[in-house]
Amino acid sequence: MSAVAGNQVVIFALGDDRFAVDVGQVREVLRTPPLTRLPGAPEYVRGVANLRGEVVPVVDLRVKLGEPEGDHEDTRVVVCELEGEVIGIEVDEVQEVATLDPEQIHPAPRRWVEQSQQAVTGIARLDEELILVVDLARLLKTDLEISLEALRQAREEAGEAVTAAEGDQQA
Repeated sequence: MSAVAGNQVVIFALGDDRFAVDVGQVREVLRTPPLTRLPGAPEYVRGVANLRGEVVPVVDLRVKLGEPEGDHEDTRVVVCELEGEVIGIEVDEVQEVATLDPEQIHPAPRRWVEQSQQAVTGIARLDEELILVVDLARLLKTDLEISLEALRQAREEAGEAVTAAEGDQQA
């Protein structure tokens, strides 16, 4: 049913909706840091953050899921390592780390699975609330590729600008 059944998950909120992701995909949770916008990146890519010298693309999960952009004032970034790359997802609130037993997880409706490109792997009931179990690697695969490409382009442009400036100083 789900890769997280019987494992610990991080539960976070976007508005009134709750989501669960495998704790093994999560590196850390922090307040949303200052972000630098990437030219040419999709609207749901809020920008990149400098986390202790590592440049990390940050995706606004609310916008990615087709919801209106929310207030970014008190949000959190869940920093994840997916397929060897680091990406941050901005969420409203990180609520808890919990263990989901297999009997708590039910198959997601086919429509949800198809619309999410197989990212919604199930629905869990925890504390009488429904939680969407999500595979972040599937959900963010395209975003990660787009963010990394935009980041590479920004680095190249910055490198070209520095090289040009150095050439001007030497002339």
